[in-house]
Amino acid sequence: MRNNMGYILDEKNLEIKVEGKNLYYAKLLLQDYSGAISELTASTQYFNHEGILFENYKEIAEVLGDIGKQEIVHLRILAKLINLLGINPKYRIIRDDNIRVWWCPNYIKYEKQLLEIIKVNIQGEKNAIIQYQHHLDIIDDKYIKEILRLIILDEKEHIEELTEIYNNIKNGKSNRPKNTTKQLTSNNENIMPNQLFTIEELQKFYNGENGRPAYVVIDKIVYDVSNIGAWGGGSHYGLFAGEDHTEEFLTCHATKIDKIKEKLPIVGYLKE
Repeated sequence: MRNNMGYILDEKNLEIKVEGKNLYYAKLLLQDYSGAISELTASTQYFNHEGILFENYKEIAEVLGDIGKQEIVHLRILAKLINLLGINPKYRIIRDDNIRVWWCPNYIKYEKQLLEIIKVNIQGEKNAIIQYQHHLDIIDDKYIKEILRLIILDEKEHIEELTEIYNNIKNGKSNRPKNTTKQLTSNNENIMPNQLFTIEELQKFYNGENGRPAYVVIDKIVYDVSNIGAWGGGSHYGLFAGEDHTEEFLTCHATKIDKIKEKLPIVGYLKE
C-alpha cells in the first residue's frame, strides 16, 4: 500500500539470487509473472483503470497508477528470478505438458464504474496472494521464498489501501485514502510543529501503544504516523514508533525518502 512509508519491496536494495537452476520453480514463477493471475495482468489492469478514472477521480487514479508501478517492480524481480532459474522470462506460461500459453490482454477486467474498478482490483490482489502462497509452500529455495514473502506483504498493503478507498466511497467520505492525503500539520492539536522532543519522551508518550500517538524520527525531524494503517499499534514490520528510524528509512526507501517525508505531518524536532 502506498502508505506514506513506502512499499515493502525496493528493487534497488534487494539482492536477487537463487540457490541454483530449477526449471520447475521457473515454471511456477512464470504463472506469477505472466499468467492469468500475474504481475503483468495486474500492472496493465491498474494502468487501464488509471486512464479511465484520471479525469473525474484524479487522486484515486494516482493511487492506482502508483500500485501499478509497484506491480512492475514485482514483474522485474520475477523476470530476473526466472532467468536465474534457467528459463527465458517471455510473457507466457509453460504447462505441465510443455505447451506454451502466451499472455492475453483478455485477462484484464476492463471495468468503467468506480466501485467496480476498486472491487475487481481488491479481488485480484487476493487471488494473487493465494497463488503466491501456494507457490511459497512448494518452492524450497530460501532466496526465492524470502522474495515471495515480501511480494505478498506488498499485495496485502494494496488490499488495505484499496479497501479504504472503497469504504470511503461507500460512506460518502473523501475519495482519497487518508494515508495518501498530504498533510502539513498533525491532527494532534496539543502539539506545535516546532516542539522539541527527547528520544525518551517519544519512547514513553508517542509509541502508538494503547491509543497513544505514534511518532517517528527521520533526519532529526519528528513525524506523526498515527493515521497510517501499517503503523497500527505503534509497529511497522519490525520497526517501532517513538524511535529514530533515519537509517532504516534511508536503507529501505532511499529512492523515495523525500516523497515519503513530504506527505507526513511534521510535529516537531528531535532535541539535541
